[in-house]
Amino acid sequence: MKKNILILVILGALIAVCIGYGRGWAQASRQILPAKVGVVNVDLVLKNSRKHGKWQERMNAEETDIRAKLQKLRAEADAVKADMQTREAGSDDYMKLMSDWMSKTADVDSKSKFYDRQMMLKVQRWTESLYNEIRSIAAKTAKARGLDIVLSADEIEFPAADVRDLLTIIKTNKVLYHSDGIDITEEVLAQLDSAL
Repeated sequence: MKKNILILVILGALIAVCIGYGRGWAQASRQILPAKVGVVNVDLVLKNSRKHGKWQERMNAEETDIRAKLQKLRAEADAVKADMQTREAGSDDYMKLMSDWMSKTADVDSKSKFYDRQMMLKVQRWTESLYNEIRSIAAKTAKARGLDIVLSADEIEFPAADVRDLLTIIKTNKVLYHSDGIDITEEVLAQLDSAL
């Protein structure tokens, strides 16, 4: 009888251990493991990207062309104003030239404002598109390396041009340190420029 009780106690202890082990295993599998992290210096990607560099060259050429056209229009308006000043104030010729000068000046001003707005929108569209492409490449690279998260780790250049710029940089830059081993910037840059 003692033998049977001893066997039942041992069997009960084994069952309790197995149940406890099973629960512990289930809890352990539900625990969140530390994330594998990578970083990308987006600013460095933009500065060194051949794709972005070629776009900037095209935009600079377009800007130079448009600025030259605007300068030509300003010179025409200035010529009309100079001619107007050689006439008697209030005469018919003076009034016609003044109307022409004001029209040309307004045309230059409106074209200049339009161009500035157009360029701002082009830069915005390009930046959004390029940033989305960088994010997509970073995600693919992270998956290939088994990373769980990729952070933007841009370098801060001192001295800052303006205290407001400095405060913005400090507020938005969240990675204060990272080891070189988790930096995937060069891989992202190479993939971004691989299509060129």
